[in-house]
Amino acid sequence: GSAGAGRGNGRREALPVQLGNNGGGAGSGGSGGATLPRDEPMWIEIPEDADVPLFLNNMPNDAMVVSTDGNKSKGFYGQADRALELLLPSLGIEVGDVEEVVEFQDDPNWEHFPAIGAQLKRIASAEECICVAVCRTLGVWAVGVGMKAKARYGAAKVALVGAMVVAAAEVGDDIADFAQELPAMAEFTEDCQQSREAWLATAAE
Repeated sequence: GSAGAGRGNGRREALPVQLGNNGGGAGSGGSGGATLPRDEPMWIEIPEDADVPLFLNNMPNDAMVVSTDGNKSKGFYGQADRALELLLPSLGIEVGDVEEVVEFQDDPNWEHFPAIGAQLKRIASAEECICVAVCRTLGVWAVGVGMKAKARYGAAKVALVGAMVVAAAEVGDDIADFAQELPAMAEFTEDCQQSREAWLATAAE
């Protein structure tokens, strides 16, 4: 199966995680230990036999992750809502409210998504709160990580934008160009595509 295979298709073991540019991260997180690299795209894959809630039913096994400490030093966090407003119509989704097609589930204690937590611990040992974002229409999901609720919600939204752009590129869909209006988001989504390619290349080895 491919890395984008859906749950229930019967496939190989989970792919290795793709570390960010600064390796295992720095500093301490919620439970002590190394934290995830901040403000950059990472990828995880949930094993086929993992126990996941219905919230991720019919979603692919792999997802993008973005971790943040909430300082918003990166401009793309403030551009996520506008990016979705531009992106969704270009993918054929006409909605007045982004919340109609994007769902969020907060999981600060890993009660709902322990399988996601297990994959994050393969990258860094600190146990930090997560928020999962899903767009069922496009079959894309993503994870935001952070100790502050608002910060991880924003990180999940940014990660979902990146995952949507990557998914569209993989099937050749034309999407909205962020470069002029949202340069920080445009740069971030380029990083997302590069990290995706690196992750898939590692998995193929």
